[in-house]
Amino acid sequence: MRYDEVMPIVSLSSLSRWRHLAAVGLMLSVVYACGSDDRRGSSGSGIAVASAVGSGSGSGSGAGGSTSTSGAGLGGADTGPTPPEKFLPTPTGDCPAFESGKVSFNFGGAEPRDAEVWTSSDATGGPLVFVWHSFDGSPLDAIDILGQDVIDTVKAQGGAVVAPYADPNAGFASWHYILGSFMDDSDLRVVDEIVACAIEKKGISTRRIHSVGFGFGAMQTAQLAVWRSGYVASIVAHSVSLAGNPMEQDPDNLYAAMVLNGGPEDANMFQFNVDSPKYVDMLRGDEESAISGEHFVVSCAHEGGHVVAEDSRDSAYEFLLAHPYSTAPSPYEGGLPDDFPSFCEVAE
Repeated sequence: MRYDEVMPIVSLSSLSRWRHLAAVGLMLSVVYACGSDDRRGSSGSGIAVASAVGSGSGSGSGAGGSTSTSGAGLGGADTGPTPPEKFLPTPTGDCPAFESGKVSFNFGGAEPRDAEVWTSSDATGGPLVFVWHSFDGSPLDAIDILGQDVIDTVKAQGGAVVAPYADPNAGFASWHYILGSFMDDSDLRVVDEIVACAIEKKGISTRRIHSVGFGFGAMQTAQLAVWRSGYVASIVAHSVSLAGNPMEQDPDNLYAAMVLNGGPEDANMFQFNVDSPKYVDMLRGDEESAISGEHFVVSCAHEGGHVVAEDSRDSAYEFLLAHPYSTAPSPYEGGLPDDFPSFCEVAE
């Protein structure tokens, strides 16, 4: 049984929904304890990926060039602004070997946290891409959220894809900050430790620290981008909502964002079809929020419901590659590349 089949679509104000979620959490736990079908395939993935309704290449703008996502390598051409040293974390202890598989990270005296890592021992200096799963998900959902081809490209570029495991203490929300309560910062501290160890052990490019998420994982990505705006370069959020008043680490870093929603059917416990466009408005400065406005945003409405649009995955990574740290103006200011899905546009 899917969680969007358990809960009716609700129409509540943002504040009411946060309170409502606390009440439904117990019910969801009972439903899954009584038996849910195993939606994970051979990859361990438990999310829906589908071709989007009304998909196809071409934004209609015709401007901008296409960025290859296959084995490009970053090399010496990866030059430009880097995050200030004061925002880059240093390891709190001994870093583990940064290699593919399940890796345990120790941070600040807290319980170690595991993460699934995809990387290559043959290349260094590439991007670090965090991937966050949704409700009842698994770090292996990164395979569907990004796509295996994208993961292979990141590895070939000397980078790493990292998908943390959720802290059981976060409960059904999976990630501590997504409901707007900022009391437990362990998710942020494990990110800091992973970044620090990726720099030390992998030599990742500090210009290319990115975050991608779906559903609850997109909500985590949105929070992370604010709280760690000192070093996050750009993000991709599939079905997102931003709760509370997060504190910007560096208001001057206007990280770029690609925000996707699935149209009217992209709703369950959250009305992502409403909250995702609202998040775009927050980033652009058209909606009152704690976020600095004037971020560059690509907004996509694929009409496929609560899924990761398969048609968008290559373009999402192109977007990240085109937007390293402090990219201004965006190379997409004049329009999207021709190979972007037709359901995407530059947010005004």
